[in-house]
Amino acid sequence: MLTTRIAPESLFLDLVHELIKNSMDHAFKGPGPHSLGLNIAQSGNELLLTYRDSGPGMTAEQLPRLFEPFFTTLRGNANHCGLSACRIHNLVENNLRGSINVTSPAGEGLCYEIRLPLKPAG
Repeated sequence: MLTTRIAPESLFLDLVHELIKNSMDHAFKGPGPHSLGLNIAQSGNELLLTYRDSGPGMTAEQLPRLFEPFFTTLRGNANHCGLSACRIHNLVENNLRGSINVTSPAGEGLCYEIRLPLKPAG
């Protein structure tokens, strides 16, 4: 059981929502099956989130640009302006004061490793 909390909790929920929305927009295209997973664990004074989707992933050239504003692999699609990954990065690093690392193991989906500091409940 977590004995500490993230503040504000609404930003944490925004982060999870944005991760899922991004997967729905990018990873759940084409024939399935499609899946996503979220693991949350506490390690000392940090909350560790590991989020994965089963999408096509990104190339080694694309991945470093993931958090750039307006970068999208769906260029030309009027419904995608390239801000969701940038928003995820901003929520983690600027609002929740955490860190984020993203990999695309063997080009199969994305794996986000997110560390968020915790503070005493109160």
